[in-house]
Amino acid sequence: MKPTRFVLLLVVGFALGLPLGWHVHSRSLAPTERLLPFWVELGKANESLSSGNDPTVAPLTLFDTNSRTLFYLESDGRHVSAIGADGKLEWCRDPFVDAQLQPYRFKKPLIHTFIFHQGMIGIAFDSTQFGDLDPKTGDFTFHGQD
Repeated sequence: MKPTRFVLLLVVGFALGLPLGWHVHSRSLAPTERLLPFWVELGKANESLSSGNDPTVAPLTLFDTNSRTLFYLESDGRHVSAIGADGKLEWCRDPFVDAQLQPYRFKKPLIHTFIFHQGMIGIAFDSTQFGDLDPKTGDFTFHGQD
């Protein structure tokens, strides 16, 4: 895409109030952690513990080229699913509920970081709670909060 066309699309998207994002190149990752480029769109900001709103985010995907598995962060910002090469659902998890985490800073913390990291899927919530998902089983290991 020509730079002028890209800038024009960016300006039009901004003027229309569309969510803007970026993509990650596979060359920035280790060979075993390849990602196809994906589009990241951030939805409404999450609400603090004192608010009653129930925000959503745009869905995100990661693709493991070795196992040909697609990992999908749903628009509720909480559920992660794995879809195998055959198109069948392998697992679906809510890491926050599975780890029995308690609300911290937000009533309903949403996943805002969703990346491959050292053979796992790194997840961080907007509440600063974070951990790893096992890509084979979907099991979540909580590592802490800031």
